[in-house]
Amino acid sequence: MKNIVIFGGTFNPLHKGHMEIISALSSLEGIDEVLLIPDKIPPHKECKFLASNEHRLNMCNIVAKRFSNVSVSDIEFKRTGKSYTVDTLKELKSIYPDYNLSIAIGGDMLVSFDKWKDFKEILTLCQIICLGRGGVDKSLFSQKVEQIRALGGNILVLDNDITEISSTELRDSLRNFDFASKYIDAEILDYIMENNVYGE
Repeated sequence: MKNIVIFGGTFNPLHKGHMEIISALSSLEGIDEVLLIPDKIPPHKECKFLASNEHRLNMCNIVAKRFSNVSVSDIEFKRTGKSYTVDTLKELKSIYPDYNLSIAIGGDMLVSFDKWKDFKEILTLCQIICLGRGGVDKSLFSQKVEQIRALGGNILVLDNDITEISSTELRDSLRNFDFASKYIDAEILDYIMENNVYGE
């Protein structure tokens, strides 16, 4: 049975932290495909400005083409309402009935995982792959990992060092090319500037 890992996010913009996660996932032993899924309406965060669906898909595709096992899905753009993980997983289960599914999340998302919609059902649908602890308290992080395992969930914790950067700060600093180029891939930064993705 093949294995797909889902990496969802607003990708607003897609930055080097995201790219480090994509690279780590694509090289994991036993992973056949990494599926990037931009959120339509993220349920766990407020965005002052969300780039268009088209622009965020294009940024994902710029990165995906560099890997043989990374692809992009617009599955959440086709639904109404907020982009709940449990709904996406159910839909993907019907599309890929013969695949094992995993979802990739950061440590900051892990500590709030028990607040996600139908989080216990999520654990029956997929494995959790956690990358980067994002400054999360170690004891709290360990507590959340054990909580998931106690509920019968399958969780894999990777120790990769992931660049921590605020997407809001990046968007606000796009006029500062030196700062932006430190955290945004050159091809994606060119795309943002050429298409005026975030305005003047």
